[in-house]
Amino acid sequence: MISVISLNEKFKSITPNAMIKKLVESKYTKGVEICASPNNEEMLAYMDELVKECKENNILFQVHGDSSLDLETQLKYLERIAEYSDYLGYTINVVLHSVLRDDNETSLHDSQEYFDEILKVINRKKIRISVENLNDAVGYIRLDKDEMKPILYNDARLYMTYDIGHEIADFGNITDIDSEFIKRLSNVHLHEISDRYKIQSEHLPIYDTSKDFEQVLKGILFLKKIKYEGPVVFEYDLYACKGETIEEKVDEYIHSIDSTSEHMI
Repeated sequence: MISVISLNEKFKSITPNAMIKKLVESKYTKGVEICASPNNEEMLAYMDELVKECKENNILFQVHGDSSLDLETQLKYLERIAEYSDYLGYTINVVLHSVLRDDNETSLHDSQEYFDEILKVINRKKIRISVENLNDAVGYIRLDKDEMKPILYNDARLYMTYDIGHEIADFGNITDIDSEFIKRLSNVHLHEISDRYKIQSEHLPIYDTSKDFEQVLKGILFLKKIKYEGPVVFEYDLYACKGETIEEKVDEYIHSIDSTSEHMI
């Protein structure tokens, strides 16, 4: 398994060069999954530079996308990711949520249509669309790993990102996952939660003193049992990490990843 840090706009004060240098020096954290809006030129430039640093330092690069984008914007964004694939020389995981709607039935229908339109256009040797299971949250209806089954079952071109933190948040059975999902598992998200059903508190750092640490370990043991060898993204809210400055928070973030990754060996 490859331990991965989750990056977004909150990290922009740490240059790509400085960020990747920290990962080179890290014991286990050897990948990045970045969320960068296609409407934010500053973050797109950051991502361009990050890709170069990843290639030069043999750091895994992948993307957390945005399913709320209209199709035209999404496809243009994915063209950029395809160019990264050419440069890096491997297929890039692009994580997408199911489309957010007012009810499950509409979400399923619109998600299937949205993904189908994307898959008709992209080169799947360059981009791997990996759909993430979500958890319910106050004010939102979101598809969990069981509710999203029709999306994956009806389209063999899609892969799965298994967010174990979301499963914990919904009091789910971490090890209860279909064999078809396991076959198409291309990515994993791990994080702690402080209060179930509150979006703002669901992506917290993992420590051995965390209240759900045993559940996190159970998830890691499950991944080892099924012989999963892909990326495991420690998806934290940077601002929830300890430290007075952004750099201190980043260092603490990586420290938490490395400590938890000891259990993945």
